[in-house]
Amino acid sequence: MSTIHKYAFKRLVDELSDDQYQAVLRALRDARVALPGWTDRLAEDDSEPVPAESLKLQMPLDDLLEALRLAGTASRAHHIGDPKGGTWIEAGDGTVTIAGSDDYGAAFWRGDALVDVPGTVLAERRDVWQIAEALRKGLGRSERERALVQLESHGTDGLRIEVEGRWHRAHLLKRRTQGPAIPPRPDTLIRVEDGLALKSAVAHVAAATDWSAARQPDDQHRDYVGIRVDGETLCLDANNRKAAANSHVPLSDSAELEMLVHYLWIREVASATAAGPSVMGQAEVSDGRQLAYLAGGHWAAWHANVRPWIRRFEPSNHDDQIEVTVARDDLHRYLNDARRLAEAASGGRNSWLVEATVRDDTLQLRPLNHINGPSMGTHTVLAEASVAEPVVSYLHVVSLVEALAGFARQRVTLHLRREAKDATTYVTTAGFRPGDRPPAVRATRIYSPDTQDT
Repeated sequence: MSTIHKYAFKRLVDELSDDQYQAVLRALRDARVALPGWTDRLAEDDSEPVPAESLKLQMPLDDLLEALRLAGTASRAHHIGDPKGGTWIEAGDGTVTIAGSDDYGAAFWRGDALVDVPGTVLAERRDVWQIAEALRKGLGRSERERALVQLESHGTDGLRIEVEGRWHRAHLLKRRTQGPAIPPRPDTLIRVEDGLALKSAVAHVAAATDWSAARQPDDQHRDYVGIRVDGETLCLDANNRKAAANSHVPLSDSAELEMLVHYLWIREVASATAAGPSVMGQAEVSDGRQLAYLAGGHWAAWHANVRPWIRRFEPSNHDDQIEVTVARDDLHRYLNDARRLAEAASGGRNSWLVEATVRDDTLQLRPLNHINGPSMGTHTVLAEASVAEPVVSYLHVVSLVEALAGFARQRVTLHLRREAKDATTYVTTAGFRPGDRPPAVRATRIYSPDTQDT
């Protein structure tokens, strides 16, 4: 079957007459093509615009910002001026619901509010967010936590957003439905009681994804986070071409769940919501398409960027591992300076390597800078280790800095290998071995120095 490039097809669509365009749509509908997303994007839209409504309510400013961050996870950036990219605000009897919904995702947040005039409006997402954030920045730090925001609209004159006498007006979009489209909830859910642990786990593994993987064929889906339930443990994993990360969160019960979700969505949802008990699952829409689902007590989010789960990387224990426990911050500050020095140096590959020497109570680091370049000298930190004689390993300074980045203000255990060639170094939460499902683990490679680079 002959094909044409998709960009050539885009130009062809732009040049079609109205009759030809309708013929193409009929052919796609008759072929029942499953398009990306969760909605029926080829469905005819004969709905009439819904009349604009009035609305007036008052709520905490922090709640509004949290709700807007969550609603923003369901709208792509190029939906400017499009109702599918707008923010829905629905005021009812003492409550307000703020939501977003487009072809790929949906999200809603519900909280308490002082409602004077109930109603529903659809506002431009970027306008509402920028105005609310600007009004927040105009307050002192002590005033932000107790600040209230008033939202008011009278028909089509825009949405007035006011905080302590300062206000701006956001643009309203035309509605064609009474409310946002919301996908179904999953039949089976897993419950995570420790919401803070889940937020930390998501942030830890999302940092190890490869954001550029979508630009090239990649059967490992390196821009996705793996989610799998094994017994009563939620296992999250991610990897890029240089390192991998895993996190484990205890569950209150067990259920079957395996999927890959895009790192941007799960990272943004986890960072937008408050730490608390949450549930997770996989919802199914028409023709078998799957949506990832994550929800808390007063919020919920869906997204259609879901892939079948595949086994990519699992940490393992080795008998020849040397375990060294140190304070992460004692290493990270020094290694950050070593990385900056390596970036400025003109040396060979060795300028990116750090020699780590382990003794019973110390860990000694020494960058392998070029002989003619600047040197940082040796850095020694107190450590907990049990070795009969000194053990030497070589680590890439950038990989080690990135591996330690997810363990701020805590003690970590470095698991070094006696055999340096093609071995893997693990960094875990202190006191855990890599294969014992620690709360957080990061894997990177050990490098051998280049003896010609002197």
